[in-house]
Amino acid sequence: MDFFRFNKIYVVESLQDERQTGKELYDDIIKRRSYFHSDLATEFVEVLSLEYWNNTIERIVQETKDNHVIPILHFELHGSGNRDGLVLAEGDLIPWGDFVSDMRRINIETQNNLLITMGICFGMDILYYTSLEDPSPFFGIIGSLYALQNDDIYIRYSDFYDEFLQSFDITTSLQCLFRANPNKPQEYSFVNAPEFFRRIYKNYLETQFTTDAIEKRISDTIMKEETKCRVKYTSKEKKVFASKFKKELQKTKNSFYLHHFNNFLMCNKFETCKQRFDIPRTTEEFLATNWSDIVPNVII
Repeated sequence: MDFFRFNKIYVVESLQDERQTGKELYDDIIKRRSYFHSDLATEFVEVLSLEYWNNTIERIVQETKDNHVIPILHFELHGSGNRDGLVLAEGDLIPWGDFVSDMRRINIETQNNLLITMGICFGMDILYYTSLEDPSPFFGIIGSLYALQNDDIYIRYSDFYDEFLQSFDITTSLQCLFRANPNKPQEYSFVNAPEFFRRIYKNYLETQFTTDAIEKRISDTIMKEETKCRVKYTSKEKKVFASKFKKELQKTKNSFYLHHFNNFLMCNKFETCKQRFDIPRTTEEFLATNWSDIVPNVII
């Protein structure tokens, strides 16, 4: 599997009356390292309000469409204290659902190549708002589930980007980020879209296809039908329904898996994604596969 492509790095910052760690990272590392790569563009964007944010997202989406920009997005702003989204410098809230939608728009235009790096408290909460029903909002994401300190953010992402913009080796760069500040707990993680899909769908298959789980689904469905139609099924009718339900469940199990796989990883949209994500096409192969061979460079 190819990893991902990019040709521009945006540093998006929304900080006020405090250390401007995004601007420091951009000036000290990203902009300086980009001078050695003529085909790599960089841009620092200060976003103070929701209006600024929406305009920035629209501009990035348009650049991906018109200029074939494939961005890395690095964010330096605050996570909401009650963990319902991101807070801009002027106090505007970006709910997680809106942020996910914004990132999904960009990621679709990049054909699932968007890497997001987050210098944000609780940034990995984005995963709780990422559904397999929709195309992924990212190819890969680096962030933390915990509250972060600005000096630690700067130290770790400085080491990450300093290495990455020399070697372009994501694994080595992640190790630099993880080891950068030994005086502080290492609370960052990296997840890519295939690995995220694997985690969620594997759990679904292993918990929703047990005998008890299937029997509960049958019972719940019968109860809903009885309530809806104001009827009472006989024991014989329940047995017939259960038999048909189980047959249909097994019949559609694989097509249901493929639908979600192709939709989430955009294999139903782009030939490039079909070629990149060579992942098992049946649920049996899916559960039996050594994923470290199929999804390289995944570090949790």
